[in-house]
Amino acid sequence: MKNTSFENKSFHLPKCIIDDFEFLRESNLLDWSRFEKKRFLITGANGSIAFYLLLFLIYLKEVDFDDSLHIQVVVRDKQRFIRKLSQFFPEDSVEILVSDLSKELPENLESDFILHAANNAVPNKFITDPVGTLATNLVGTQHVLEHAYKSNCQGILFFSSGEVNGDVFDGDGDPVGEMDLAALEPSVARNSYAIGKLAGEALCNAWSIQHGVPAKIVRPSHTYGPFFDAQDSRAMFYFARSAVEGNDISLNSNGAARRSFCYIADAALAYFLVLLEGKPGTAYNVSNSYETSIFDLAKTIADLSLENIQIKINDVHQNSAITSSRASGGQLSIERIRQLGWEPTISEKVGFQKVMDFLAGKYNDQ
Repeated sequence: MKNTSFENKSFHLPKCIIDDFEFLRESNLLDWSRFEKKRFLITGANGSIAFYLLLFLIYLKEVDFDDSLHIQVVVRDKQRFIRKLSQFFPEDSVEILVSDLSKELPENLESDFILHAANNAVPNKFITDPVGTLATNLVGTQHVLEHAYKSNCQGILFFSSGEVNGDVFDGDGDPVGEMDLAALEPSVARNSYAIGKLAGEALCNAWSIQHGVPAKIVRPSHTYGPFFDAQDSRAMFYFARSAVEGNDISLNSNGAARRSFCYIADAALAYFLVLLEGKPGTAYNVSNSYETSIFDLAKTIADLSLENIQIKINDVHQNSAITSSRASGGQLSIERIRQLGWEPTISEKVGFQKVMDFLAGKYNDQ
């Protein structure tokens, strides 16, 4: 990438985010100039992952492409999106379209590349809105694929989930590969998310085979970064909020369950790599290469706090079996994406320090 002066640039990004974006720009895995003068469509741009990817693309547009990258975003809540975006970039950095993808796509879409990330991604929403969760991943994905076909799209990336593997994470075996699948019980409301994602993957594969649509798939593990929803109840974000606020971390279990956490900058590099170099119709796990127990994660985050906070284990396990995963482990195999040259490099200590630095900078998604 060319040498860059940040003077007179119309953005207001914290240093921790600029550091992330420079990490991405300097990677030798991708030739970012392939996005110059292209048209991007991002669905679900209010979501934490999609919003991060969007900010990076705007950053590329300003820093490297002399504004020659057109970005359209599809959101349901325009005002919420504007409030988020305007803290970092001018509102006119992107074209904002409002739509419920499960009903229809906006008119006048033209796309060279698509990041399709629209979904309910928080477990309590799977329970309260299983119909919407399924509809977005089935009907919405069908609409997006039809548009990709009509636009002669050069690449579309569907954001799936490691939850499509089903109840195969026993914590004692080898990492779970993309082909290691177990049955998903449709009568369990929480499974509306995993079943919808698996159906979305099947649609991507079908359109790839039948119509040549270059639809690729990623299955993120527990991905964390600065732009998470303030209402997100997942443990990793609760830990980070507690640590920044100087509150003790309370565990509703013994913390023995293990998960694989991946910082968003590592993950973003993988996503763009799959978009450009992945095989159509194929799913790629995006995960760290090891597991961390929930207790050890809480300890890492507590140690990063400026306050002397403690970890407290409650006597009674309060998590609902309906909304929580039962798996004791959750390691995804990343051998398939390693064949594209990707390897995660950012530890939880470094990644959550970035998250906490960002939270301390007064960003708040209301």
